[in-house]
Amino acid sequence: MVVVNNVQNTRRPARRFTVAPMAPVQLVSPRLGIPIRSSHRSHGNLCSLATPPPSPEPSSRQPLQRRASSGVLDPVVLCKGKVAAALESEQSSPSVIPERTLVESGLKVVADLGSGSQSTVQVVRRMSDAEFRSVKRFSKETMTTSSMEFLHSEYEIMSKLGEHPNIAEAYDVFQDQDFLYIEMAFYTGGDFSHLREHALSTQTSLTEVWWGSIFRQCLEALAFLHEHDIMHCDVKEPNLMLKTANYNKPEVVLIDFGVAQKTASASRTVIYGTPGYIAPEVWDVKTWCPKGDMFSLGVVFLQLLIDRVPDSCCRCGVFVENTKNFREVRTATQTREIPCDRIPCSHTHLRAFVEQLLERDPTMRPSAADLLCDSWIFMLDDIVNADTCADKVDVILGRDRVLTCQDIMLLEAGSQSVSPQGSSPSAPTTVGSDLAVHMISNDISTGFSILTNASSFSDLSLHTYSEGGADLL
Repeated sequence: MVVVNNVQNTRRPARRFTVAPMAPVQLVSPRLGIPIRSSHRSHGNLCSLATPPPSPEPSSRQPLQRRASSGVLDPVVLCKGKVAAALESEQSSPSVIPERTLVESGLKVVADLGSGSQSTVQVVRRMSDAEFRSVKRFSKETMTTSSMEFLHSEYEIMSKLGEHPNIAEAYDVFQDQDFLYIEMAFYTGGDFSHLREHALSTQTSLTEVWWGSIFRQCLEALAFLHEHDIMHCDVKEPNLMLKTANYNKPEVVLIDFGVAQKTASASRTVIYGTPGYIAPEVWDVKTWCPKGDMFSLGVVFLQLLIDRVPDSCCRCGVFVENTKNFREVRTATQTREIPCDRIPCSHTHLRAFVEQLLERDPTMRPSAADLLCDSWIFMLDDIVNADTCADKVDVILGRDRVLTCQDIMLLEAGSQSVSPQGSSPSAPTTVGSDLAVHMISNDISTGFSILTNASSFSDLSLHTYSEGGADLL
């Protein structure tokens, strides 16, 4: 991610930070139950934890808040489709970030995953239950006022919207003498930069339905963000991950909200995002809108489908290849011919979606909600279930085996014994055909053990937040 503006970092003597949230949030330590006092002092002033105030009574404006055992209110807990109350914008007031070390927060560092100019991501283990989490650590020496605002915004979005299954979740924010920390969920499936290689290594068949399942989950995440007037502004392969290494049933999660923009009406004077994924109109107006995220998603899927995901060696993205500076990337994004013809001809639905998403005119691009209503996307669950049923039969009988009516009866009964081919006088039907899928319950796994590849990868890297400065024009 590149910020198109040079910002002079200054060393700040203060060791505690305040931030101005766009929506009022009472930060509370879920473990220690420490309430945090609002303050109206400026960003540079020191603030301290307050004496615990009386517990506020629930109101009709905060129906989703829950009480902790300590008697104070936890941060708002959100469910899918019920976040309006938490995102109401009222007068903003700085909030103090609790002061605790990692050990005091009950976390033990296991390993460093990676680092950027602004932060380091670490794998930690909770000492209370041995659960793995990830922590994004920011050095106070390099923090600026703007980066502090982005940090708070990132935590606010992830803590409030992270209940959605396709959005990364943040649990806590705190600071010690030298660093600020965001505690987040830990995902082990790797990001989309190596999605194809990892999936193929587990013998996963990269069909259009498989890609479609991933595409739909990306749409679900963006639709949920856009429904609440939030733009991600940096959708790219490193910011899309799988929750687990189960590539046969991928679960997608959108991460890194470090430069997310709240409200499409916001005005920005610099461009935030990654060249090669920034929508054509954003290069001109600098401000993102939901259709800008959709263009970025179109770039991601084009590069995935034609195997052109950028790497750290020599491979560049479709709009970055053969460019030397940001000016040329901008020109390529706005004028270069898009190689949709290289998408496999078997992926007709996905090619149509990518072509729509990469329309240079944002008014011609569909929204995430629009694409989720597409009949093929809408039917993906049924298609996946049918394919899964057929695959189970194929594993049991062999790809070239003929399925007889007697076989079907044995499968329904949960028996592992299968009659020899041709032993039944009944008319056979081909394995995986519509008739076989129709006759066999989707629950035929009872009594069968279908082995799956459970290989783990040492590359459990999380994308780290990085911020650099460069003049665009």
